[in-house]
Amino acid sequence: MGGYSGSTEDKKIYDLTDVVEDAGSSNKLNEEVIKRATEIAERIVREIMPEIAAKVIREEIEKIKKMSDKGSANNI
Repeated sequence: MGGYSGSTEDKKIYDLTDVVEDAGSSNKLNEEVIKRATEIAERIVREIMPEIAAKVIREEIEKIKKMSDKGSANNI
């Protein structure tokens, strides 16, 4: 028996093509997950950023108004 006494019935033997095909499926899955995550992140940013930007702009306008009012009061 040449030093090998194990049974091949209990062990699954993989061909190189099986391994390569599995890696391809994994890559496709990873690409799909990244694509979906990107779409979701972009949608969230489009929904939230305008609100945040508007708030920041309003705050900055108020700061400028206050600075302008203080400057006007000092010139009188």
